[in-house]
Amino acid sequence: MSQAVVSLKRTMKRLPLVVPASALVRRAWRITAHAVGCVPRKDGVVSRAYWERRAIERWDADCQDATNDQVYLRARGEIAQELTGLPWGSLLEVGCGFGRVLSAVRAAFPERELVGGDFSLNQLRHCKDYLAGQGIGLVQAGASRLPFANGQFDVVLTANMLIYLHPSELGRALQELKRVSRRYLLLAECGQEYLDSPHRRRLLRDAPFYAHDYTAALKQVGVPVVKGRLMQAWADQPGRLPQSLILGTLSP
Repeated sequence: MSQAVVSLKRTMKRLPLVVPASALVRRAWRITAHAVGCVPRKDGVVSRAYWERRAIERWDADCQDATNDQVYLRARGEIAQELTGLPWGSLLEVGCGFGRVLSAVRAAFPERELVGGDFSLNQLRHCKDYLAGQGIGLVQAGASRLPFANGQFDVVLTANMLIYLHPSELGRALQELKRVSRRYLLLAECGQEYLDSPHRRRLLRDAPFYAHDYTAALKQVGVPVVKGRLMQAWADQPGRLPQSLILGTLSP
């Protein structure tokens, strides 16, 4: 490629409103693929290796976010508030990461049984330190195969975990969450069925993770949704992708 062509491309990228052709092609491919029901895999972004690296490279930054990001702090408070209205004595969070949500739940419920599971050993090592002294059990486990008995926990919780599963893997994971739950599935996830603006729907489609309709997916595995909404923490954040709070029940 000539130097003149390289220089022209660099100049074009710096001009406002000019989008590189490769980006346009990738965006067109995503739109077309979703339109025909084909969801490209994003393993290069959301692989197990990514999470193991992130646990090493992003620990300090993520801890700072956990302390300073008021939106996420309010969101964790909403999760705890939702649990306040439910009858339960034990809870498992699948995909607990560094333990930020579990820490908020422990603060609200100091006497209940809490367990966290994650497939990333590096994240669990940090989680152990982050949750030290809080009496929360930790285990290395992926969502598709949990080392627990049927109905072992009253509540099984996920928070921004299922978005990293390809649609072909979601049903199996939900079946496993259902298996180990006795009463409820509580999902704090970015549900496409609850997005409230075209901008947010575009953000979700182009995000480095997967869009899911959790109401439909839960129905397919026999778990009716009894409550679902956008979380209030994002009410004044129109430019950010919000979590939804989705409650499915296994109780008769």
